[in-house]
Parts: sequence; structure tokens; C-alpha cells
Amino acid sequence: MTKKILFRTLLLCLAFAAALSLAACAQDLPPDDGTPAPADLDGVYAGDWGQMEFNGDGKTVRLLVKEGMTGPGGLASGTYDGTYVFLFDGKMYRYDKADEFRLMIGGETYRFANAVGQTSPEKIAFRPEGETGGEIVLLPVRTAEGENG
Repeated sequence: MTKKILFRTLLLCLAFAAALSLAACAQDLPPDDGTPAPADLDGVYAGDWGQMEFNGDGKTVRLLVKEGMTGPGGLASGTYDGTYVFLFDGKMYRYDKADEFRLMIGGETYRFANAVGQTSPEKIAFRPEGETGGEIVLLPVRTAEGENG
């Protein structure tokens, strides 16, 4: 009888340890692939509807929506100053591994699904949250010297 209790206690402890291990792993998503985080987005990125100018501070952005076009989140033509954040599982995260992109302009928050693994200093790709397809792609605008700006 004592061996049975000891065996059950051991199994219970192993199960508890496994559950704790899985919970710890879930909090560390996405897994760190060992690469350094990229520098904050900086410069001008253009798409069909207009452009976004990232200030290199990791939080502020200016949108210029072309006349007669509709920008992200249904923004009408014009210039908008705002802030942005990239998230993974609801927490701030590096943009190249984030699953969500939020844009805050004039008290409104616009949510987008970030294209994980595609957003980089060479391309920004996202789509309105809850939609499939219709991806918004922005590419850097290069100066004559090859700089983004």
C-alpha cells in the first residue's frame, strides 16, 4: 500500500512539473530564435493609397493619404499624426515577429493583423483585423543615396 501511495505521489509531482514547464513556455512565445531585434522603423514607406513616415523612435508615425484614396482603417485623404505599436499575444513585441499592428490616431485605435515574418526594414505588410487577404504592403522610399527617406 505504501508503494502505491509513493508511486501516485511521484506521478502527481511529475504531472505538476510538466504543467508548470508548459505554462512557462507559453509565456515565452513566439520563441526567441536568437536573432537580435531589428532597429525601430525609420523613414518613408509607400503603398497604393499613400505613405507612412516612421520617425525612428519606435512609436510615432505620420500618414499621408493621397487625394481620392482611402488609407488604413478607412482613413480619408489627408495627413495624420499618430502612434503605433506592434504586439504579440497582446504585449508589445518586435515588429518582425509581432502578430498585431495597432495604429492610434486622434483618439481612435485601428487594429491590423501583422504579416509575421514579412514585416522588416524592407517591407511592411498587414491587413485589417478579421479579414483574409487584402494585405496592405508598404515598401521603403529610397533616396538617390539609397537611404530610406
